[in-house]
Amino acid sequence: MKGLIIYDIKTMKSSRLFLLMIFMVATLTTVTNGLTFSVPYMTMFMAFSAANTLDSDNTMAYVFTLPVSRETYVKEKYIFTMLFMLAGSLAIGVVSAVICLATGGIISGMAEFWMIETVSLAGGYVIIIYMLPIIWKWGNTNGRTIAVLLVVGGFFGVMALVKSLAPDWERQVMVLKNAADIPKAVPIIIGVLAAVLLGAVSYGISLRIIKNKEF
Repeated sequence: MKGLIIYDIKTMKSSRLFLLMIFMVATLTTVTNGLTFSVPYMTMFMAFSAANTLDSDNTMAYVFTLPVSRETYVKEKYIFTMLFMLAGSLAIGVVSAVICLATGGIISGMAEFWMIETVSLAGGYVIIIYMLPIIWKWGNTNGRTIAVLLVVGGFFGVMALVKSLAPDWERQVMVLKNAADIPKAVPIIIGVLAAVLLGAVSYGISLRIIKNKEF
């Protein structure tokens, strides 16, 4: 696995211009829209970009001629994309925070910074575990198109279902929120468990796709 991670790092180093462009866009969005927009937006963009680098150079067939199991390959891709997103998000967050301080932007303190980072990483995590199985199944180009269509179709489908079942669902949600005395730790625990479960499901689907893939 170490060799695969080193290979992916060197591959990303060859995309210095693309990474520089990401930081330039992050700087611009921070100046124009602030930290609360630039960090989540660019983190999720980096997650999407990392997912789309899967076998972009068509080396998957070659890798499997080496003493590398398909399970190790899948595991490494999940680890690398997560680490790439984490490192990139923290770097962009620090740069954006410095820009905010230098330009008089609004940032209340470290608590706000870490809250923005947590939300951003959660969004990026969802994108990665959603995109990887789709791209492995249909490839980079078709996978992106299918992923977007599924998101758009799913969004409108869920909204139509919610409105048909409960026309006043917004009021009901607010009533439930105000009536329920839920400790703050409960949503966090539920969110972490849901993230672990969804990640395990995504990994299992990806592993099955790769094990059945022929070259």
